[in-house]
Amino acid sequence: MYARLVSFTLHNGNESVAAELARDLVPDVSRLPGCQAASCFGDAQSGQYYIYVLWASEEQANAAAAIMAPRLDRYLAGHTVAPPERKLYPVIESA
Repeated sequence: MYARLVSFTLHNGNESVAAELARDLVPDVSRLPGCQAASCFGDAQSGQYYIYVLWASEEQANAAAAIMAPRLDRYLAGHTVAPPERKLYPVIESA
């Protein structure tokens, strides 16, 4: 299994962007092959947000990234302090 963690910081006053992308993208990514779990979470005060997705395989994670990354970038365009950071980690243990 692999865990994708995407982090981004929104400019002040853009909390609704996180809520909108969570409402639209999390259900879509959860329907992709190999997705085991998907969550969006963060802190409106600091503007720091994360998207966490658990994948059955590295190949499925990368295939999904090719589809979802451009969509995420469209939501975030002009609303973030810096480009989102995307990391893929092998899962050591999951319960």
